Amino acid sequence: MGDAAYRQRHKDKGLCIDCPRPALPNQLRCLQCSENNRINYLKYYRKSSKELDRSRKKQQTRRETNRCITCGAPLIYEDIIDNHVKCMNCREELYSPR
Repeated sequence: MGDAAYRQRHKDKGLCIDCPRPALPNQLRCLQCSENNRINYLKYYRKSSKELDRSRKKQQTRRETNRCITCGAPLIYEDIIDNHVKCMNCREELYSPR
């Protein structure tokens, strides 16, 4: 790995952006780094059905107890009346400019 300048230099030379090997045609990485990147991506973004069920159950429990589904903080009366499922802080984070 490296900084942005390292990656740009390698990209310009047709080398893998993660190592000094030649990149695959029309790609940024070599075969080995592409495979490693794909495996790591799948590990990070794919969740098992047990994890998803646990997350859904936690959200449902928080909804039933009038708590924020994101952080678990108690919802204020106005949020409950307006059918919000997230507290003001989590809603602000969601809609704030990045």
